[in-house]
Amino acid sequence: MTSSEILERMQAASVALENNETGAREALLDLNRQLLAELETPTEFLQRLYFATASLSGILEIAARKNVFRFLEEARDGVSTEALSEMTGIETPLLGRFMRYFAAHKVVRFSKSNGWHATDLSNVLSTDRYRQSILFCHGAASRSFRNFPEHFDKAGYKAPGLTDGPYQSCFNSSLPFFDWLAANPPFVDWFASFMSVYRAGNLDWWTFYPVAERLVDGFNKDSGDAFLVDVGGGRGHDLGAFAGAHPTPPGRLILQDQPEVIATVQQDARFESQSHDFYTPQPIKYARAYVLHSILHDWSDENGVKILQNLKPALKPGYSRVLLNEIVLSEEGPSVPATAMDMMMLGHLGASRERTGEEWQGIVTKAGLRIVNVVFEEKQQREDEKAHAEADLIFTNLNAVTVNGGESERTRAMSEQLLVDAINDTFSSKGVGQSSICATTRMTNKGDVTRSGAVEDAAILASWHTMMSSLANKGRVHLHQRPNLSRKMDYTTENITAADKIGRIVGRRVKNGVSTAVRHWKLILFCYISINLLGSFIFWHTISNAVDESQRLEPRWGGFNERPMTDKCYGQERTAMILSLLFGFLGVDQFYAQHWALAAFKLVTLGGMGTWALVDHFLWIVGGVYGTPGCPGGSGGWQY
Repeated sequence: MTSSEILERMQAASVALENNETGAREALLDLNRQLLAELETPTEFLQRLYFATASLSGILEIAARKNVFRFLEEARDGVSTEALSEMTGIETPLLGRFMRYFAAHKVVRFSKSNGWHATDLSNVLSTDRYRQSILFCHGAASRSFRNFPEHFDKAGYKAPGLTDGPYQSCFNSSLPFFDWLAANPPFVDWFASFMSVYRAGNLDWWTFYPVAERLVDGFNKDSGDAFLVDVGGGRGHDLGAFAGAHPTPPGRLILQDQPEVIATVQQDARFESQSHDFYTPQPIKYARAYVLHSILHDWSDENGVKILQNLKPALKPGYSRVLLNEIVLSEEGPSVPATAMDMMMLGHLGASRERTGEEWQGIVTKAGLRIVNVVFEEKQQREDEKAHAEADLIFTNLNAVTVNGGESERTRAMSEQLLVDAINDTFSSKGVGQSSICATTRMTNKGDVTRSGAVEDAAILASWHTMMSSLANKGRVHLHQRPNLSRKMDYTTENITAADKIGRIVGRRVKNGVSTAVRHWKLILFCYISINLLGSFIFWHTISNAVDESQRLEPRWGGFNERPMTDKCYGQERTAMILSLLFGFLGVDQFYAQHWALAAFKLVTLGGMGTWALVDHFLWIVGGVYGTPGCPGGSGGWQY
């Protein structure tokens, strides 16, 4: 895409964002990355990557250790560099350089009257969870990433295992990542904070998974009083939020994790806490659902299979479900957040990784289970990729299982169909039928839509365009007209002449027309051939039955009372008709008849995409048509 096309899409996504459309923010972020890639030079790319990002990471850890953002938040009316220096213990000139860099990245802001001020971002970064996340990311994660070249060079560029990855060589350890965390207490706490921050950035799984329909309905206490088991649920962030959203669950809510993690969980009457190693058989039998949120991506395929197999004996056939809340990678349109998490897995856990839909299918099948449904969190209308899929798993030997949503061999195909359904649901919820999509776009495209005057039609169109972009590019759907959501431009302010304005409008119309022709060339070709075939049938049928002179001289109806009188003229008329059949859209027939003005008109209009051929054939039947050189044509010498 060109920069102008990206900006047009950003304007459309901004309308969706103002209307609180799900996925609009993520779409804008992705478009921002595309725009940056379009505008940024290779030198600027290197400077951003190795100067800006790397140095910002370093001074963020300094700010976290010295509580810079917390002091800044407490100074509500602003604080000078000197005063902040006294609070933090960082020398004034050095602190000033740090703060200017933060301001350049919009982390803080500065005013001449009151000095440094906090922002919403810096206030969040001052909290314990984010401060500890910064300490983990810079103290552990970034060190492992920087070790990639040296490690993989020594390893012969082979995929790492659980104990011989970049993390182990960086910290000179033979321990797996999680064992290393347990042996280094500050890091285990920092990592727990990081995971809670990471999960907080995603939609909760129960907001897009039909809990009432698939879990509450059919819950049977006779099978067991456990409703939901959060396997490897950490300190209970997910389960506590679920309990808040569902204050009266039909059964017990149970949190499970390693003993050292459970020991740090604050007591909560809404759920139980239980120590459990998921490499051992599941102790809670016949629960309605077992949730594993971002668990299997931490482990190799073999270990992932073992974890699922340890759940299998606890499942009640036809009743229990296993819910996997995991990233599903797309090979066609990978996103930065998903692939960045995959690099996180490579740098810390070696054999662990994010997986594609086919790779998830393989793990589930090897564990003796099968995927019966995939529900995608509608976060990005991209083109692409839908992060955090949730899969229902159930025994393969159960033939009476109701498969909600149907099965599919390819997870991506399922996700795209779900997206199509979501689009239809969106239109239905706004009172627009599925068949009205094209009409809605045409209606809205009658004029530009300003941000301040974004009426309901614009909101519908923005939502539709954002969601349809990916499927249109893949050919799953066809856009009959691209939406135009650019702001109305103030031509007087911009000193744009009337000629420039007309040029822009004409250029846009021509561009849209060409784009429409390219997108629908098959339909256009079909219509052209069909019309020509119809005309050809009429033409050949007529000449096959009108071969003698008496029929050629016979008057016809409709005011056309002359036919060519000689074989020469008849032959010229027939030649002109054949040229109309074959090359009428270029006006060749009229050039042959030496009707120059009409020939030029047919050439410019491409023969009405076949329509002229049908008209020619019809008029040829009822009377003289062309009036070729030396031959009269039509009534009283009139020439069409």
